[in-house]
Amino acid sequence: MNYHIDMLPGDLHKKAPHTFSEEGVILTKIPYTNNYRYHLTSIAACALEEKDIIKPNLEWIVKNLKETGYYKHNFSFPFYYGFPDEWIGGLAQGLAISALVKHDKLEIAEKAFDALCEHCLFEDSHNNLWIEEYPLAEPAHILNGFIYSLFGVYDLYEATGNKKAKEIWDGGIKTLVNKLDEYDMDGAWSKYDLFEQLPAQPFYHQVHVKQLNELYLLTDEPLFKEYAEKWHGKKFTANLKKKCVEHAFMKYGIKGAFARNKQRKRWLRGK
Repeated sequence: MNYHIDMLPGDLHKKAPHTFSEEGVILTKIPYTNNYRYHLTSIAACALEEKDIIKPNLEWIVKNLKETGYYKHNFSFPFYYGFPDEWIGGLAQGLAISALVKHDKLEIAEKAFDALCEHCLFEDSHNNLWIEEYPLAEPAHILNGFIYSLFGVYDLYEATGNKKAKEIWDGGIKTLVNKLDEYDMDGAWSKYDLFEQLPAQPFYHQVHVKQLNELYLLTDEPLFKEYAEKWHGKKFTANLKKKCVEHAFMKYGIKGAFARNKQRKRWLRGK
């Protein structure tokens, strides 16, 4: 089983600082900090695509999800949203499900799906069903995380015929059809989420295009093809960068925005 698209969140961690445990499990450096942590998202991405290190990362997933079906993260992302002390994320669960299905660990994949349903679903006031990347008090509706999660749900349904998975898949597709236009920036770019409503970084914008093309192949829903074509080949313009800078100044103040940027650069240098 090949994964749905050739861009995974783990691709970011290849560029960002990371290391490996003695067993060969990836440890991700958490943004704006000097702390390395187990992060189910990047571990699952390695188990899906990094052939030379699949075994230790898959074994980690099996060990940590076999009892409860989930892994509780014990870190937060500084400056972003507002995290609980421990959290279970829909993106991480979805990628883990895909990795477990790929390697025929279906019983644990079922547990991971049950955990996703218990901890990561959100239904809005218009009965739209979301899978949330992060369990926040005010849902962010992060687009790439939602779709990665849906891929995991789809993979489980295809492998097992799980009826609940089919319900979640159908509900998620319906939500995207209803809400995809809210992620559109006048056809020029896509938004990362519906919370801060910022332009997606170029990596995530490209992910959106690939995800929508795959969703079109899986569903024949013309809206997905329409937006994939609309967003394909667009450039991250100076105007879009300006929107991000203005947002940072408004949210953190001038000094805070510069301090935040400086801290992130130090993190990227591995210091």
